[in-house]
Amino acid sequence: MSENPWQSIKSTSVLFIVDAEHRIEERLLMQWLSATKNEVPFNGDVSHCVVPIAHQPEDIQTDGLELALEVSPDTLIAPVRIVWKTKLDTLKDKPRFRDILGGNPRRPSARRAKRILKKDSNAVQY
Repeated sequence: MSENPWQSIKSTSVLFIVDAEHRIEERLLMQWLSATKNEVPFNGDVSHCVVPIAHQPEDIQTDGLELALEVSPDTLIAPVRIVWKTKLDTLKDKPRFRDILGGNPRRPSARRAKRILKKDSNAVQY
């Protein structure tokens, strides 16, 4: 279960580093941040940058981090990402060959992410 990230923010400004592989993940994270912000009073400055970290953690594309260099020193920097849940999380047996054929189920492509979300809107955890 995900927690509301806004409850822990004590700073007057926050920069979310959104770890998103593609636009679907970015959209889901931005919708989640917006929805959870409405649950608590936060009137500070909010900014975000998108950096795909999880896909290739050894070779991070740092172009999106330019915004992080421009924030004030007292800005809270909060990384957020999606965890894709799979059927393998609930299987008591070993994975089947067809479970592995589609690639890494925890890092679906944009096309596969769309299909997953059509079948199960609870397939992600924030």
